[in-house]
Amino acid sequence: MTESPHPVDTLHPLEVKVLAALGQPPSRPLAEEQLLKKAHLESSQLNMATEWLLAKGLIRVDSETLVSMVSLTETGLQYFEKYAPIERILSALRDAAKRGARSVSRRLVVSG
Repeated sequence: MTESPHPVDTLHPLEVKVLAALGQPPSRPLAEEQLLKKAHLESSQLNMATEWLLAKGLIRVDSETLVSMVSLTETGLQYFEKYAPIERILSALRDAAKRGARSVSRRLVVSG
């Protein structure tokens, strides 16, 4: 019966870079940004390597932070398109092209 190779014997080069970066003195938990710099990896490479190392039980995540991503809803997008300052400026410029350039500054002051 053949033995399964030890996880360390099957390390990918990206995993080796992460382990080397984590083992550098002082050996302590690192934030993702710090680990990216120490391991000289791209974000996607670090994500792959850490997932592999987690699956092999060679590293652990000590803490994680949730990052909120915010975007406009459909209603918010409609509001932005109708009332955003840049839209008012562009609308005033379009109207000025129809009427003549003198009215544009007066309309921008009145609208804002």
